[in-house]
Amino acid sequence: EVDGVKVLQLETAAGAAIRFFDHAIGINVPRSRFLPVKATSDLQLVQSDLYTLVDGFVTRNSARTDPSNPSIELGPEFKKVGCFLGRFKSIPSIVELDSLKVSGDVWFGSGIVLK
Repeated sequence: EVDGVKVLQLETAAGAAIRFFDHAIGINVPRSRFLPVKATSDLQLVQSDLYTLVDGFVTRNSARTDPSNPSIELGPEFKKVGCFLGRFKSIPSIVELDSLKVSGDVWFGSGIVLK
């Protein structure tokens, strides 16, 4: 149960699941094609202008000079995807952001640049 809502979560490792598919093979994929999204803070990174998707490759915005991702901490009001999306008119620009901590009843308008 999460926040009073009954949740059924099913997980399995890809290596364990592959046996259920006929003629399945594994391939090595470069890290540049994979960005895990496990929380809405990860979703904000992926939806932002920090990355772009070009020909199936996730590319880092060259305007970002810091090689690390911004640190983003979102309060419980942003935990569920629907609530997260509803609090943004558009996802803010975060190319120049170092860290962000949001708590409370916060809403973002459009055209926001976070630095």
